[in-house]
Amino acid sequence: MKKSFLSLFLSVFLSLSLSANPPVTVNTLNDYVKFTNESIHGMLIVHRLLELYNQDINKYVDLEGYELNFFSNADLPKDIFEDPDQWFFDESPHLIYERIQKSTSKIKSKDITQLNQYCKELKSICTKINNIRFDVEEYIKANDLTDANLLQGVYDRLETGVSLYEQFHKTQIVLEKKLNSTFLQTKKASANKKAIPELAKQMYIANNSVKKILRALRAKEDKEIVAMAGFAKKSIATVKGNLVSQSGSQIFDTKKTKAIDKLDLTLSSIDDFYKTADVPTEYKLYGKFYFYHNSDIINKVNRYGNGFVKEFNDIIDNLGISFLHLFEEAHFYQVIYPKKLEKSDHIKSSDNIVDVIPTKLKDREVVTNSRKIRVDSAKLEMILYDHLIQDGDIVSINFNGDWILEKYSLETAAKTLKLELNKTGKNYLLLHAESIGKRPPNTMTIGYTYKGESQRIALKSDLNASELIEIEVDSGN
Repeated sequence: MKKSFLSLFLSVFLSLSLSANPPVTVNTLNDYVKFTNESIHGMLIVHRLLELYNQDINKYVDLEGYELNFFSNADLPKDIFEDPDQWFFDESPHLIYERIQKSTSKIKSKDITQLNQYCKELKSICTKINNIRFDVEEYIKANDLTDANLLQGVYDRLETGVSLYEQFHKTQIVLEKKLNSTFLQTKKASANKKAIPELAKQMYIANNSVKKILRALRAKEDKEIVAMAGFAKKSIATVKGNLVSQSGSQIFDTKKTKAIDKLDLTLSSIDDFYKTADVPTEYKLYGKFYFYHNSDIINKVNRYGNGFVKEFNDIIDNLGISFLHLFEEAHFYQVIYPKKLEKSDHIKSSDNIVDVIPTKLKDREVVTNSRKIRVDSAKLEMILYDHLIQDGDIVSINFNGDWILEKYSLETAAKTLKLELNKTGKNYLLLHAESIGKRPPNTMTIGYTYKGESQRIALKSDLNASELIEIEVDSGN
């Protein structure tokens, strides 16, 4: 009798212990990924709205009598991240957050406590980001924006958005690291210790290789982009090969085809960054880093663009792989100021530090001139004109990786350019021939002043090669 009572006691005690601290499942961990990815989508909606506010305010400043026409907050849910009518989400970030809190409430784990804290921080940041759109709109309605001091208040509020988007990104990074380590520990402790399929590892590596490029663009650090792109191509080729070799359900085959197509588009966009550096007109003021990160590349990664991450996560589920879902990447926000508020009318390059001179651009070889433009100030004013006779030369000019003049006809009258050189790293100007006129090659003279004396340097370019010249500021001045 005593023995059976003891057995019963131990059985009950054990069952209570297990129910008090249930195991951490991969499904639970994947909710953290889903919460983050859906939050990124909500942030994108606000991001677009803040861009519209910014652009409209700039037009109001730069153009006389411009009538503001803002996209109304009334057209959106009061809280985008709650989305009660399911306008944007199958499952809103708030609902996923609540499920995480409920499913982990009985789990006694330092890792889960930390993950919940990071999750709470992300949710708090999203709430503040949602509130900015109302703050900006209400401020605009309440203030006379013809007063420069009051106008500055709009930009101050937009700058708050810059900080919040950066905070989200930093918190996402630490959440990712903690989630990965928690998954590995959970996998190791699990009774089902099946090896992680090679395909899952390859998808993780491929996604991570692209994310590294996005994070380099976010930090405006392009020194290793070519090497990163090379690794991304190899990792993507590996995962594509594995996907092609596998067959499964109709859903799997559809997802496989979509994933491969989207991976190819991703590589094409990455190539464009360092092979062409082309930026659409509407993104010129934002610069190449902003455009390629926030629009061109990230749209091939995230679900709410044309992204492969959703396809990868669906493939994991479809194949029944016990593996963490993959994270998408958050946008960064940048405030653009109107020309009348800029302190300088000189053109700045979007790359603050140029470490490497390009050797190929737009599928043409780049030839570096043996001479250098030497100047005595970081503020450089130069004139450009046809070196020989006006013969219909059409040129594009690249300054430190940015196309600052595109398809311009070199007329007899000189074109003036004002440049603000980077204080560290390299500075360069590149002549790219769009057409070579009646007398090839395409020729252009650069005129500038150095130590009070006029200087002239001629560049030439044809349809096979572009000429580049470095610019140096005298350190003694």
